[in-house]
Amino acid sequence: MVRVQCIVYDKANDVKYVLDGYDYSYDILGVEDGKLIVKEVGPYGYGHPLTETQGTVVIKNNRLRFVADPDSLTKGLIVYEKVWSETGGKDKEVSTVTILRHGEEVYSGFSSEIKIESASDSEIVLKIEGCLVEPNADGTIDMRKEPLTEITIQRDQTITLKSQTMDAGVTLEITYK
Repeated sequence: MVRVQCIVYDKANDVKYVLDGYDYSYDILGVEDGKLIVKEVGPYGYGHPLTETQGTVVIKNNRLRFVADPDSLTKGLIVYEKVWSETGGKDKEVSTVTILRHGEEVYSGFSSEIKIESASDSEIVLKIEGCLVEPNADGTIDMRKEPLTEITIQRDQTITLKSQTMDAGVTLEITYK
């Protein structure tokens, strides 16, 4: 089995960023609107049919990460992040996780981290560290509520998590496709 890695070289800082999805290959398709367009193919070696997903790459936490185009994603997690503060907010930023294996990072920010605990075709279990809670029905958060440590998302379900903060924070919408 031959896998293809995507390597991005930052000439100004003499740094190489490697996109290595372990069981996935990455083909560079071109550049559109200043973004590198990449096709992810995989997983290899599990007896599952190979899927092709188009997206781009970003540097996050000093690592090169594949970000699938949500419209082309057939299986994975879509994470919409909206940062807010007393003075306003930042529009939603989308990220995707297509490698659904134990320990894979889903989100890191606002003193919180979400990783995959387990995944099946019907549901995914996420392990949560930090100060994230499910909002009340009216969208508010209970500051006395115990932060989540684990949450299960069913296939085609979207959950909302909010940081347990008062002056600035994050709202996450996570969908399992």
